[in-house]
Amino acid sequence: TSGENDERTPSASPDGRVLFASRTQNIDIWSLPLNADAAAPKGSLARLTSDPAIDQRPSLSRDGKRMAWETSRGGNFEVWVKDLVSGSEKGLTSGPLREHMPALSPDGSRLVYDVHDGEKVTIFESDFQGGEPVQIREENVGQGSFQWTAKGDSVLYFHREPPGSVGLMNLSSRSEEHTSELQSL
Repeated sequence: TSGENDERTPSASPDGRVLFASRTQNIDIWSLPLNADAAAPKGSLARLTSDPAIDQRPSLSRDGKRMAWETSRGGNFEVWVKDLVSGSEKGLTSGPLREHMPALSPDGSRLVYDVHDGEKVTIFESDFQGGEPVQIREENVGQGSFQWTAKGDSVLYFHREPPGSVGLMNLSSRSEEHTSELQSL
């Protein structure tokens, strides 16, 4: 992208699309099909969210059919999801705390996000369709920055202790390793 707009938080899909937030009058999420080999657009820019609130930090499923993002539509940041095929979207969280930094699993069926109370961060896992979220971990981890592994059973995340380390958390066993302990993904 280029021009005068404030564009940020890109997320790429294997089919060559890039999603990003663009601030014009407010921050919304947009999609732009790309020819990755030529580093050039191959289609029209399309707005995926349109709301006066802030819509940012999109996460896209590997097949490009589902998206999760954080939004301030409820007055504080919450996690919303959208089926990009049907256009159906809904709020997944709606609590009094800051719920944000969602990351969709590779198959788009699950997501992780964090909940911030000002002192600690709690990591939750939820089904894309909704339902009761599962608390994964509660500690002073960094804000989100979640990235699922290709197998879809673990997530990488920023961890404040020791300062600046990257953690790998297996979601089934709840086991955790830090960058100094990681051998291979």
